[in-house]
Formats: sequence, C-alpha cells, structure tokens
Amino acid sequence: MAVVIPSTSEHVGSESWREATYGTIRMARDLVEKSGRVVTTAPVHQTRPRRKYAEEISHEGVRGEVAEKKQLSRSGRRSVDVTKPAPAGDAGSKDTDWISSLPLPFFRDFLAMQSNSLVHDYSRQTRVVLARLQRAISYVNDELCKLLKEKEALEHTLANVRKDILTNKQSVTLRSFRPISEKDSDKADALIVSERAQLLKLKMKLEEDLATTHQQLQALGLVRQLLRDCAQERNRVLDLINHSMTGVLRDYDKEVNMRRSPLCSLTEKTEPQKVNPFEPLNTECKEAIDMVLPTCDRSQDLRKNIREHIKEAVALQEALNKSVNDNLKQKTLETLALKSQLQLTSGELRKMKHYCQRLYDDMDTTHGFALGPVYSGDLEARERLDRPVVRIYQRHVGTQLPESTELTKGTILLQNAIKNMNNDIDRLHATRLRVEDNIRDKRIGYNVDSSIIHLRRRRADHRWPIDQGKQLICD
Repeated sequence: MAVVIPSTSEHVGSESWREATYGTIRMARDLVEKSGRVVTTAPVHQTRPRRKYAEEISHEGVRGEVAEKKQLSRSGRRSVDVTKPAPAGDAGSKDTDWISSLPLPFFRDFLAMQSNSLVHDYSRQTRVVLARLQRAISYVNDELCKLLKEKEALEHTLANVRKDILTNKQSVTLRSFRPISEKDSDKADALIVSERAQLLKLKMKLEEDLATTHQQLQALGLVRQLLRDCAQERNRVLDLINHSMTGVLRDYDKEVNMRRSPLCSLTEKTEPQKVNPFEPLNTECKEAIDMVLPTCDRSQDLRKNIREHIKEAVALQEALNKSVNDNLKQKTLETLALKSQLQLTSGELRKMKHYCQRLYDDMDTTHGFALGPVYSGDLEARERLDRPVVRIYQRHVGTQLPESTELTKGTILLQNAIKNMNNDIDRLHATRLRVEDNIRDKRIGYNVDSSIIHLRRRRADHRWPIDQGKQLICD
C-alpha cells in the first residue's frame, strides 16, 4: 500500500517563478491601460471582465458610473466633461460615451457649425445693441425737437423784451419834446426809468437762458452724432440678419424688467457690468448710451426752467406796461384838469382886462373934461374962474373960492388913477399871456403823453417789425 505524503504548501511552483509571471502580467496590464490614451481619455480595452488574482483583490474596487457634466462656457457653448468610462460589453459593441481628444472625421463641419453659432449669437447681441442705439437716437431727437421749440419761444420772448426796451426808449424820447414847464420830473418818468432797468435785467436773464440752451443743443447734437457713429459701426455686421427691432427691444425690456423686479433684487446681488471692448456692447456704445439719460434729464430741467422764465417774463412785461400806461393816463387827466382851470383863469383875466380898459377910457375922458379945452378962447363964460358971479362975490375981503385948488387936486387924482389903471391893464395882459402860454404847454404835454399811451397800446401785441419801430428814433 502506497503512502501519500500531504503537501505542506498550496503552490507547488517556486515563489520566484510565480513572481516573475505576475510581473509580466502586471507589465502587460499597465501597457493595456496606457494604450489608446492618445486618442481618448477612457481606457478602451476594459470592456470585458477579466480574472482577478489574489494579489489584485486588495486593489480592485467597484467602479460606478460617473454622470456626464455639462457646463456653459463663457462664449455660450456647452462643453462636456467626460469622466465616464466606456461601457462593458463585447469587443464589437459601439462606444458612444467617450469623447476623442483628436479631430474626428466630421471635425470641419463641427468647427463650421460652432463658428456659425458664435457668429449668430454675436449678430443677435449686436442687433440688440443697435436697437438700443436707435431708440436712444430717437429719444435724443425728440428731446432736440422739444428743446428747439422752447428755444423758439425763448427767442420770441426775448425779441418782445427788446421791442419793449425800444418802446421805452421812444417813450423817453417823446417826453423830451414836452415844453420846459412840463419837464419837471414826475412819477411817470420814474416808472419809465424803472421799467427800463427791469427790462434790461430781464433781457440779460433771457440771454443767459438762450446761451445755456445753445450749449445744451450742442451737447444733445454731440450725443446724437456719437450714437449715430456707434450705430453705423455696429450695423456693419448686420447685413445678413433681419432688422426687426420692435421684437428685439420688447424681449430686451422684458429681461431688464425681470432683473429689476423686487424678487430679483432681494435674491440676487447686482454687480457692476464689466464692459469688454470686443463684445457687441463695447466701451464706446456703453458710454454713448449712458450719456443719453443725464443729457436728456438736463434738457428736461432746462425746458422746465425756460417755460417758467417765459411765463414770468410775460407777466412782468404786462405789469410794467400796464403800470406805465396807467400813470401816463393819470397824468393826462391831471393835465386836462389843470388846463381847464387855466382856461377859466384866462377868461377871468380877459374879462377883468376889458373891464379895466373901459374904466381907463372913462377916466381918460373924465380927465379931459377936468382939464377943459386946450385953447382958452374955447372956454365958455360958465367955465371961467373969473366969471361975473365970482368977480362980484370977491369984491369983499376973505371971499376966495377953493374951486381952482379942488380942480387941480381932482385932475391929479385922475392922472394917478389913470396911471394905476394902465399898470393894472398891463399886468393883466402879461398874466393872461403867461396863462395862455401855460395852456399851450399843457396842451402840448397832453398831446405828447397821449401819443405815448397810444404808441404803447398799439405796440403791446408786439406784432410789428423792430426796424419799423427804430424809425421813430431816427426821425
């Protein structure tokens, strides 16, 4: 009976022999794993399960599937990060979950499609920028038209103020034609001087507004030209895309409104947008668009100020014109009242002069009678001082009659009275002449003030050429 000796070891072969074989296997395995990585990132030969050795048990593990990660690149394209290995299966099965790192057969078409997508995205974004530029141009044009209308109204008001200044100067010139007695400074003169000062101040204020309006128009024109240049430059890449700007702006406004909604403002923190000079909204376009709102806001404030200043100027002109006209009218009424009193006084002087003239004539006749005839031979017997009755009476002593003395005294009294009456007549005549001169001056002053009132009322509507108004000063 044979004796079986049990083996004390599990392996019969030597350890070195076995290690040499395992080393060859490991080298082959590493070579298999490294092969094909030039083409793909996934090992292409790990599609079949292979026998695991005892030494590999500690190194093996279960490899799970890794999900495909997709992320949006900065240019808007989606790139695929593949860490998923090729699926297990037969050697002849197709592998669709790996991506080659070398150009594939459709590489040219893929690059063309990728470039076309980039061009289309750029064109669409540029179209949005162009639509915003065109809307900004339209907004600036509307503001320019409104500001031009306000400028025309301001120039019209300034022209009316200049006409009022000319009328004021003509009023002063016309009042200089008054007689000397009527040239005393009065309230009307003070109001005319005050009117001129306020009109000159108003003119300077409106001229400053007009200069500011010119500067604002230049600023708006500069912004519009900058927007047009940017729009023309952006439009160079939009030859092959439709120009339907309404829908583009509608979508853009919806997106902006969604970003500005209260919910987004609470959940998201808005960061300042960084401008890339090579993007559709480059630095020049953004600066041009950002200049629109501040410039138009300043223009709106300026238009509001212009309207207020025009309203104040018109009210001030009407108040000044009414004040001066009312005072001139009051002056004419006062002149008429004084003229009437002077005419009554002149009538009384004329009446008194005629009365004194009659008395003078009567006293002159009486004086002639008192003197008697010039030739003594013409004296009658009853007129003689030595008439028979007197001679008979004077035969006694102390019977002298005072007839000659009284006759001499009466003659002297008549001469003095005639002289005084003559002086009174001369004074009455001189006074009446002075009163008549005063009446004439009052009439001239009244006519001058009335002509000024008519001139100012006729020119109150400012519907007259300023060259025609200057002709009065030249005359």
